[in-house]
Amino acid sequence: MTDTELGQRMQKLRENAGLTQRKLAERLGVTVQTVSNWETGYREPRMNPSQTLKLCQSLNCSLAQLAGAIAPCQED
Repeated sequence: MTDTELGQRMQKLRENAGLTQRKLAERLGVTVQTVSNWETGYREPRMNPSQTLKLCQSLNCSLAQLAGAIAPCQED
C-alpha cells in the first residue's frame, strides 16, 4: 500500500465519521497540516500504539480497516 492509498482511506474514514481535518487533528494532538499531509500522501503517519488506537477510535474503524486489509463497514 502506498502513502497515497493510506491517505485516501484515512480521508474517506474521516469523512464517514463526520469529522473535519481540524477536529481529527484536535483529537490526535497534531496540527491540521499534519492530517492534511497524511491524507494527501505527502507524509506517512508515524504514531505509537496509543496514538494509533486513538486514530482508529476517532475514525470508528479497526486497524485492519485502516490498513485496508478489510473493507470499511457500509451503512445500509
